[in-house]
Amino acid sequence: SDQKSDVKHLTGDLPAIMGYDAFKLLLDITDGLHRNEEVETSIAALKLYRDSGGIVAFDWHIQPIMLPSYKERAYRMDEFTNNPYIDLMKKEKPFYHIANGFETKDKWWMTYEMQRLKQMAERLKRISADGSGVIFRPFHEADGHWFWWGLKWLEGDLPLNGKEALTKVFIETARYLKQELPEILIAFSADKLDYVSHQNAKNEDEIVQRYADEFTTYLPKNKADLALIDIYGMDLYTSKDEPEKSLNSCRIKLKGLSLLAQKHD
Repeated sequence: SDQKSDVKHLTGDLPAIMGYDAFKLLLDITDGLHRNEEVETSIAALKLYRDSGGIVAFDWHIQPIMLPSYKERAYRMDEFTNNPYIDLMKKEKPFYHIANGFETKDKWWMTYEMQRLKQMAERLKRISADGSGVIFRPFHEADGHWFWWGLKWLEGDLPLNGKEALTKVFIETARYLKQELPEILIAFSADKLDYVSHQNAKNEDEIVQRYADEFTTYLPKNKADLALIDIYGMDLYTSKDEPEKSLNSCRIKLKGLSLLAQKHD
């Protein structure tokens, strides 16, 4: 509570929604004992914020699993040159194995469940016992290649590949968290979908629909699975070089997302 808030300084009130990276709630092999105090302080502060009427929106830069003795944060696939842990992840593709390990509950899935999901649910319950006031947004920007859960690393000889593999882990993660915290809100967000073509579009409405259609390809086909997702989002960044063009692009993409959100209630 000795932290200063820019928002409160400017407006007189604390922000209604605060973003927080969920990986900071977990201790893993990369952490020393000194991190215990930080984790406990974060949990206490987040609980106070939620109990005071705020909403906490978590993204999750999830740390990898099943890498032999990795000793540093390694969720970015493009962050370091000649990093043995990044190189190992590119070779092993752990997220791909987690996706394909769910049905048989093999070592990949069970390690993910016990070391990541179970621990995350326990931490979140200490912030909000039933999950109310919490938005959880795992595996964001998966259509890119910079995170180890990106589509580039979800291809191989196993049954689930690409978007199907991503969707499987996302839905089973959402299902697990909602069983533990029934009031939690689950958000899915793609990156900015810049690869969607504008060519030969008759008008803006057609471009808007293309974004909605492409976003749909990431969503589960089963209605019960789709119902596990409460919020749709995109990670949109504006450009200082072409602000007007950049903002217009964001507006069009959000229109497409809104179409889909209204359709799926």
